Amino acid sequence: HAATPAPIFLAQGTADEVVVPAATRALVQRLCHAGDTVELRSYRGAGHFDIPEVASADMIGWTGDRLAGRRPRSTCQP
Repeated sequence: HAATPAPIFLAQGTADEVVVPAATRALVQRLCHAGDTVELRSYRGAGHFDIPEVASADMIGWTGDRLAGRRPRSTCQP
């Protein structure tokens, strides 16, 4: 995997049984190791199919920030 120039936003429900949180954390770790800018946000009690509703405001805000030229935050550890 080569780092992408675009930042990545990931929304994860803590009660997701389709894509379990551990799998998402492992993906984030691999992406960060490759040099990607990743922001992972977790949503307490949300299941897989709840994410579009519970995370939509954050996703829209995050996208708006990118379009406005604001630098993305990263949950990657240095």
